[in-house]
Amino acid sequence: MEGIDIRLLVTVGGMAATVIAASAVVKASVKVLQDQARDFEKRLRAVDVRIDKATTQIETLAQRQGVISSMMDPNTMERKSREIQRLRTEMDFVQRKIKE
Repeated sequence: MEGIDIRLLVTVGGMAATVIAASAVVKASVKVLQDQARDFEKRLRAVDVRIDKATTQIETLAQRQGVISSMMDPNTMERKSREIQRLRTEMDFVQRKIKE
């Protein structure tokens, strides 16, 4: 083999070793990136669940607040007060009738 000498073989062998080592590093880096992506997805799903729960709680609280504010509405309170006064008057009348 006239055209191939030992230096060329060593150089080609070194290049092959470098390519193999680089592919191992790339493979390890890809694995790390895949693990990070899985971790990010897991965290994102957990955040999504927490956001859904918070949204549900906010909607429930808003509904409760609406019910309470309608119950405490001045017109409603005045009407209820008149009803209570009317019931008291009727109860006083009934009590007087019973005593007679």
